[in-house]
Amino acid sequence: MHNILPKARGTILSTREDSIEFKNAMAFWKKYQNISPQALKSDIALRFAAKYVIILCSEACVSMGKEILQAAGQPEPNSNAATYYGLRDLGLMDEIFAKRMAHLAYMRNDLAHQYGEADVEKLSSVMQSELRAVVMFQQQVLKWERMYNVNTTISQIVGGKGFVRVLRSLFS
Repeated sequence: MHNILPKARGTILSTREDSIEFKNAMAFWKKYQNISPQALKSDIALRFAAKYVIILCSEACVSMGKEILQAAGQPEPNSNAATYYGLRDLGLMDEIFAKRMAHLAYMRNDLAHQYGEADVEKLSSVMQSELRAVVMFQQQVLKWERMYNVNTTISQIVGGKGFVRVLRSLFS
C-alpha cells in the first residue's frame, strides 16, 4: 500500500450537507433498528424512510471502500459487493465480514431497483441486523487511515475530530 491521500471522488460523503444527511440516516437507523414487519407494512412513510436509510448507508460504505481501493492503487471494482472482496484481499477485513458487507450491498441494489412494494420482512431483517456492520465498517476505515497515515473522505467530513467520536455523539 502507498501512503497517499485519496482523491476526492464526489461521493455521497464529500460535502458537509451530505455528512449531515448520513448522520441523520444513522440516527434514524439506530432509533428504528428493531422495527417489526407489521409496523413497516402499516406505515408507508416509515417503510420508505427505512428503505432510503439502508440505501444511503450502504452507498456510503461502498464509497469509502472504493476510496481505499483507489488509494491502494487497486482497480475499480466491477460491483458494489466486489468492493468488499477487494478490501478483504488487502487484508483489511476477513472473509466473513466481507460477505456480510457484500450482502448489504446486494440488499441495497434490490431496494434501489425495486419499483413495487418493498418486502417488509427483508427490510425489517436488515434494519435489525446490519446497523452494527455499518458501524464496524466505519471503524475499519479509521483503522486503515491510522495504519497508512492517510485521510479518506470519512475523516475529512468531521473536520479532523475523528469519526469514532462523531459516532459516539450520535449514539449517546
